[in-house]
Amino acid sequence: MVEVEVFQYNILGENTILLIDESRNCVVIDPGMQSENEKRSFDDHLSQRSLTLKSILLTHLHIDHVYGVGHLQQCYSVPVYGPKSEQEYLFLNEQLSDVWGLPVQDSFEINVDTHDGDTISISTMRFDVLTVPGHSVGGTLYYMSEEGILISGDVLFRGSIGRSDFPGGSERQLLEGIRRKVLTLPEATIVYPGHGATTTIGDERRHLAFFA
Repeated sequence: MVEVEVFQYNILGENTILLIDESRNCVVIDPGMQSENEKRSFDDHLSQRSLTLKSILLTHLHIDHVYGVGHLQQCYSVPVYGPKSEQEYLFLNEQLSDVWGLPVQDSFEINVDTHDGDTISISTMRFDVLTVPGHSVGGTLYYMSEEGILISGDVLFRGSIGRSDFPGGSERQLLEGIRRKVLTLPEATIVYPGHGATTTIGDERRHLAFFA
């Protein structure tokens, strides 16, 4: 069994997902810790629970989803998995910081490029990679079929879908990818989005207005 913890970080209310297996190894997806207090609190949580961080997975590289990556990579020397096709966003994030008055993210390196159809095994955890562009160029979802868990990033939310008006966005690609790759998953699959509350594939099939 995999335990899931969700932390809400930074001024944009991003969901940072922590997955813990029975051996107390863990993976963090989209670490969005922005402030020093948030970073320290997350570190303390790992220590207090005697958890061993094994890797970082990224759904995409928008600034609110990567604030804590550099800190964790430096402190824990763990590999970062994610879509290298989005590395241009790291430059755009700097511009966004200036325009919106946001703190600049720490630098980091993606060690393992993710592609649609990949399978990632970390400790006892297995992730199937689904790529759905549209919100971002290489939007990546992580599906754990045995646990019935989907980490959807900013592709799918409870009752909504991601924005497509950012650079590299496409509503057509986003809707097509959700229809073909996401809503075809088992109805009982629990969806952990990049913002807001959890949902299930079944609920989104029935109620998502975009596909009514």
